[in-house]
Amino acid sequence: MDEPGFSRQTAATPAAHRQSAALPRKAALTLWLKEIAPNPALRERFGHAPARWTEFGCRYRAELTDTDHDEAIRHL
Repeated sequence: MDEPGFSRQTAATPAAHRQSAALPRKAALTLWLKEIAPNPALRERFGHAPARWTEFGCRYRAELTDTDHDEAIRHL
């Protein structure tokens, strides 16, 4: 899978190669609990906007109190 914002079309250029070589390597994940990830609507609403971080945190914490997440949270 390609890095976000990285396309095979630009990968052939020397500048793109130097840029991609400087990108940090992906972390080795040992556990990924997608069951406790924020729902897609919440992620889209947040949109990585720093001004919305407080609202995102409040809504995400409320989402985690749902009993559907209990088993996944125990794994943490």
